[in-house]
Amino acid sequence: LFELEPADPYTDEDLNYNFKCLLMNYLDRQINPNKNIVNITKYDNIYLTSDLHFGHKNIIKYENRDEILNINTAEEHDNRLIENWNSEVKKNDLVFILGDFSFYKAEETNSILEKLNGDKILIIGNHDQTFLNKIRFDKSLFKEICYYKEFEYKGYNICLMHYPIKSFNGMLRENSIHFCGHIHSTNEELSRHTYNVGVDVNNYKPIEINEAIQKALLNENGITNSKE
Repeated sequence: LFELEPADPYTDEDLNYNFKCLLMNYLDRQINPNKNIVNITKYDNIYLTSDLHFGHKNIIKYENRDEILNINTAEEHDNRLIENWNSEVKKNDLVFILGDFSFYKAEETNSILEKLNGDKILIIGNHDQTFLNKIRFDKSLFKEICYYKEFEYKGYNICLMHYPIKSFNGMLRENSIHFCGHIHSTNEELSRHTYNVGVDVNNYKPIEINEAIQKALLNENGITNSKE
């Protein structure tokens, strides 16, 4: 059913998470195959992003965001990310968020989502339960919430997951692409036709899907993830 090959640099925890996500997504489709199907063709533009870590003070230090974004506090960090997002994304655009969106609880996360342009789909990351599990969180602020997603776009099979997948569906075909997050700017080799859409390596903004596809296609033999 699923192909997962344990190998460095993936830990057992990563692989267990990958299997859990794929299994939950598969079972959810069997129970309700028409659940949360979003018509992506109705949008002017499609973007991808990951690992914004709203409200996470430590990420500012870990990724040197204070120097790069010229900010000093978590509030300034959040405001800069919102400003960067809205400078790219417009009202009739769609953004896939590939996990680790917010470290805030319900009310603060609701407030941030309401400030961000466009419709949003969340691919759940390993830190998103902080707000997702709260009664006061408004899940309607996302058009869809899932662990893993595939869709066709301009002849490409797009595979979305928070973690980089070592073996993803159709990876040996020229038209299959995997977008991920999770690894921030760490030096890690990614599988062929895989691209990290995380903010730390994409100028702290969502990246437009056609640009992301071209970057993924440049990865033929495994590339090292790094800041631009």
